[in-house]
Amino acid sequence: MKILMCTNGQKHAEMAIRFAGSLFKFIQPEATVLSVIRKPVEPSELDKECLRRASKILSDFGIAPKTLLREGDIIDEILKESKEGKYDLLVIGSRGYSDILAGVTEVILGETAQEIIASIKTSFLVAKEPMSLNKIMICTDGSPSAENAIHFWGKLKVLPQPKINIVNVIPEIYTRFKDFLEPVSENQLAMFGTLPGKRTEYLYRAKEILARYDIVAKVKLREGHAAEEILKEAEYDYDLIIMGHRGWKNEKKSTLGRQARRVILQSKTPVLVIKS
Repeated sequence: MKILMCTNGQKHAEMAIRFAGSLFKFIQPEATVLSVIRKPVEPSELDKECLRRASKILSDFGIAPKTLLREGDIIDEILKESKEGKYDLLVIGSRGYSDILAGVTEVILGETAQEIIASIKTSFLVAKEPMSLNKIMICTDGSPSAENAIHFWGKLKVLPQPKINIVNVIPEIYTRFKDFLEPVSENQLAMFGTLPGKRTEYLYRAKEILARYDIVAKVKLREGHAAEEILKEAEYDYDLIIMGHRGWKNEKKSTLGRQARRVILQSKTPVLVIKS
C-alpha cells in the first residue's frame, strides 16, 4: 500500500502521522511524507526539520518513509502528488476543537482540508485529536462502497484487534419498534428476526466479511438520519470511524457523499474514508 502523509510541522499534522503509524505499522506501507512550500524559495532548515520530525515519528513504528518538498499552492500540490504518485491513501490532520474562538464547541476542519477531501480521488484518513485504538465503528448500508471499507479494515491485520461495532442506520423505525428509544443491540436484532429486512442482512453480511479475516465484531442498528445517528453513536468513546465514500441512496453523483462529508466535518473522532 502507498500512503501519502502531509505535514507542516504543526501539532495536529504530527498527531495525524503518529496515529497513521500506529494504524498501518502492521502492513509496513510504502509511505511518503510531503510538505508544501508556498513560495519558490530555497527550503529553510525549519522546512527540512518538519520532515525529519515526521520521519522520526514513523520510524518508531518501523516505517521508513520517503520525504518530499513541493513548491506552490498547498491544495494543488497535495492533489497533484496524490494523483501522480498513484497513492492508495492520503493522511491529513485536523485542528480539532477551536482554540481560538471562546465558546466554540463544533469541531473545526480547516478550509484546506475540506477542499482536499472534496476533490481527492483516493481514500483518506482525517485524524482529529487521535487517541489509542481501542474501539472503532465501521459504518455499512450494504453498498459496494461500504463493503470495500470493511475489506480494507480486514486487510490491515491490526493486532490486537480493537473492539469493533458495525453500525447501520435505518431511515425510520417500524411501528412495532416505536417504543424503543435506545439503539438496537445485536441481541435485540437476533430476537427481532428478519425485521427490518435488508438492513439486518447488511449488518450480518458485514460481520461475516470480517469473520473471513478472523475478526470478531458486534452489530448495531440505529434509526434516524444517517449522519446524525453516526455522530451520536460516535459519542460512545470510539477512536476511529470507518466508512465508504458513497451510500445512503441518492449520493452516487457526488465525489464524496453528503452523509460522509457531514460526518467528517462534525466528528470529534478520526475518520477513515475508503474509495474504491
